[in-house]
Amino acid sequence: TSVTSASGMEETYTNFSNIMTSALDITCPYKRSRARHSTQRGIVNDTEAQTLKKNFQIAWQKYTQTSRDEDKRDAVKIKKKYDLKLRTLRHLASEEHIHQANNK
Repeated sequence: TSVTSASGMEETYTNFSNIMTSALDITCPYKRSRARHSTQRGIVNDTEAQTLKKNFQIAWQKYTQTSRDEDKRDAVKIKKKYDLKLRTLRHLASEEHIHQANNK
C-alpha cells in the first residue's frame, strides 16, 4: 500500500496514517505500567499543612513583590515549618502503612 499509488484523497490519507502508525509503533512501542498508590492522601487532607502552604504562598508572593531581604527570611522560615510538617506527615503515613501491611 503506497501513498503515491492511491486513487483517492481518503485512501491516500489512510495509507499515510497506517504507515506512520506502524513506524511509530515499531520505534516507540507502548509501555505498560501499573498505577502506583499514592501515600499523599493523608497529607493533602491535613488542614494544618494546607494552612502552612497558603501562608508560605502569601509570604513568597509578598517577597516577589517587594524584593526585601526581611520578607525573604520570613518566607524561608514559613517554608521550613511547612516542609517539617510534610516530613512528619509522610513519616506517620509510612508507619501506618507498615503497621497495616499483611506481609510482615
